[in-house]
Amino acid sequence: MTEANGVLVTAGCAGMKNYYFISANEGVDLTKMKPSFSISDKAKIYVNGVEYKGDPLDCTKIIDISVVSESGNAHTNYKLVAQNGDPTLDY
Repeated sequence: MTEANGVLVTAGCAGMKNYYFISANEGVDLTKMKPSFSISDKAKIYVNGVEYKGDPLDCTKIIDISVVSESGNAHTNYKLVAQNGDPTLDY
């Protein structure tokens, strides 16, 4: 994950039943985060109902993420919750 200004952020992540909890270093601006996702080439990601194009996200709120297959017939929903903290300790 990076901040909008391109700074690589150390983040710990834990997942639980389609919820992902991220802890970024103290002082990281969570209002301008740029997560990277690994999905198949023709699948699409939607963030809060809008197709994600790589713009910075405000991670101070719970984010709804949907991954939709090329055909649109298959999709998986996730929730992303972020906070500042110590990534090595929080999760």
